[in-house]
Amino acid sequence: VVELALAARNRAKIKVRQPLRTLHVLEKPGDREIPRELWDLAKEELNVLELRFSSDFTALKVPKVVPDFRKLGPRLGSRAQEVGQKLREMPPDWVRELLAKGRADLALGDGVVEMRSDEVQVSWEPREGLVIEEDQSGAVALDIRLDEELRALGDLRELVHRIQLLRKEAGFEITDRIVVGYEGEIAEIFRLFPEKIREEVLAKELVEGGLPSAEHSAELEIHGKRGRVWLRRWR
Repeated sequence: VVELALAARNRAKIKVRQPLRTLHVLEKPGDREIPRELWDLAKEELNVLELRFSSDFTALKVPKVVPDFRKLGPRLGSRAQEVGQKLREMPPDWVRELLAKGRADLALGDGVVEMRSDEVQVSWEPREGLVIEEDQSGAVALDIRLDEELRALGDLRELVHRIQLLRKEAGFEITDRIVVGYEGEIAEIFRLFPEKIREEVLAKELVEGGLPSAEHSAELEIHGKRGRVWLRRWR
């Protein structure tokens, strides 16, 4: 599951540091017997807020219908193009009925045309906002839509990562407690998540504005938000 979901992230070009809302997992026998702690570990590694099991992915896919004009043309003549356009607009349930029964009625502006399943080619694609990865081991569908909350959490993860790198550049020990000063547009992230930032970077204090006697400082840009941070060890 983790391998497939990471492949989905990679295809969507979304870093793991950006939290995502939901990962749908195509359920296999025994999945629910796997300890909850392991599924939680998978969520943490994938940085998703929710993991949902699904018995099938039918509802997560939409059909792409391509008319076969070599067959439609001789049968429908000048109406073939109109029918072809209408086919591209048909809902999934209609397409499933066509494939299951081999034929289905297609309503046009001036009547009804019976369609046959051998007159179209149908492929199923993920709904908008989803990336589906599947192989012989299973399948996952990753919801890649970002809302305001997820974007803010992504800013937090990126800021923490950058401060951790600055700690290393400054030569701080892993256990050193620090003070962080900040200014600029990135102040918004500090104001939203002060406790989380303190916890993650071992900061005893966050100070808005320049930091006297700072041991290290750097300009940062976090997803378009610019600013500067200062670091010094806690004394």
